[in-house]
Amino acid sequence: MRPDALLALARRLSSRRERDQHGLLFIEGVRFLHCAARAGAIQRVVESKALLRSPAGQRLARQLRRRGLPCTRVSPEQFRAMSTAPRASGLAALARPPWSTLDQLGTGPLLLLRAVRADGNLGTLIRSAEALGGGGLVCVGPSIDPWSPAVVRASMGAVFDLPIVRTAPTALLDWTRSRPLTLLAARAEGAIALGAAPLPPRVGFLLGDERKGVAPEDLAWCDGSVRIPMVGASDSLNVAQAGTVLLYEATRGPAVKKLTES
Repeated sequence: MRPDALLALARRLSSRRERDQHGLLFIEGVRFLHCAARAGAIQRVVESKALLRSPAGQRLARQLRRRGLPCTRVSPEQFRAMSTAPRASGLAALARPPWSTLDQLGTGPLLLLRAVRADGNLGTLIRSAEALGGGGLVCVGPSIDPWSPAVVRASMGAVFDLPIVRTAPTALLDWTRSRPLTLLAARAEGAIALGAAPLPPRVGFLLGDERKGVAPEDLAWCDGSVRIPMVGASDSLNVAQAGTVLLYEATRGPAVKKLTES
């Protein structure tokens, strides 16, 4: 691919519509390329040798070339023109979003989301889920875009390591009916206080919109609701904090057991 064509494509991929149409995203930075390479998502490497001064980045670039991945070399000016990072690293890639299926979700607690207003919150939820042993993220409906550059950055690359699924509510319900999975809506007025009783062995937490919470129509396909007890003047946490607390509580027992056994 010629550098000018690559530059035009990289700019277009800042739009979700273009990402969905091409089935590609533009990522940059050594850490994020490491994560994407581990997931087998990289399709083309973009390198500016004059900017790529990190020894770790140079090693990664050589490894990717040895794998036979195509590489487009660009000038520092061309790389900066396509970069959105505060500091152009000299290493970027075109990658395929590694979507998973419902059957590829892990056995850890799931996060289910229909809408999230802030990319930073979504990226933080993905990072927390991957770090705490979550089974994956289920995007219910078409609203959520886990592959936006801001989400990828906020996740610190965990978006490539966590199973991420997009599905319709009907398909999700059909899938859950044949599995021992309990779906709990996270609500400020939830029926179950987190920590008051053991959580089900396999659980999915449905998190609502940051302002409106879980939509009433979505409560119908949940098995119950859970709340995080508040002792201060605040009556709620933001969605990223709430999801992290729920995940921690759901994985705390297995995590402690794993540490004591190691």
